[in-house]
Amino acid sequence: MPRQSRKPSESKIYHVMVRGNERRAIFLDEQDRKRYKKILLQKNEDNKYVVYAYCLMNNHVHLLINEGEETISRIMQRLNISYVRYFNAKYERIGHLFQGRFRSEPVEQDRYLLAVIRYIHLNPVKAGIVKRAEDYKWSSFGEYLSEDNRHDEIVDRKFILEMFHEDTVKAVEAFTKYTKVQDNRQFLDIQEEKMHRSEAQKIIHDILRENHMTLEALINCSDVGLRNKIILEIRDRTKLSLRKMAEVLNMSKSTIGNVIRR
Repeated sequence: MPRQSRKPSESKIYHVMVRGNERRAIFLDEQDRKRYKKILLQKNEDNKYVVYAYCLMNNHVHLLINEGEETISRIMQRLNISYVRYFNAKYERIGHLFQGRFRSEPVEQDRYLLAVIRYIHLNPVKAGIVKRAEDYKWSSFGEYLSEDNRHDEIVDRKFILEMFHEDTVKAVEAFTKYTKVQDNRQFLDIQEEKMHRSEAQKIIHDILRENHMTLEALINCSDVGLRNKIILEIRDRTKLSLRKMAEVLNMSKSTIGNVIRR
């Protein structure tokens, strides 16, 4: 089966995950994690891309990247090749370190962008490694809490913090509070997405059948009440993002977003 093309992001922002082959550890000690962070800095000396968040777990890495002048594929190729060379040389091994291609999803909306950052920073908490995001030293959360940007920091936090407040101190306080809000959505989880797509399709089928209507007729008719009922049912009973809901319903994201925000 041919590989599916990676879906391009209009915003140029991607949530990326790379996982160890057979889910094995890709970081065996602190030196490994320090090297990966160093590579993130080194490969972006010309500021061709922007990192908004990262988290280095034992067997996988989460990144939130604006590809800027490069492509996400080229960025990840450079990062992965450099780290694999280091890792294989250090541990005198050969072969693949990462599991296949990196996984990615485009991030188009500010609300989803912030939700992804929160998810990335809470990874160690959900895994039971630490109780608070600020206690994990291998994510970018600490950089968001720092008093100023140092030359060795990886993330460009200004763009994100300005979404909360123009004053940096108040923005950091609001960002920290936002991070602590519980969010049970799953990101970059293919099986989870399939399950919720299936549930969404069942919701659509059942409601349309009860009202003797087809999806095409629903999209083209003026029965906004029935349309809204389906949208809200999918929102309440699944974890599909706005973009995924739009794909399932064959409607625009703006239409669905307007219904949800009412």
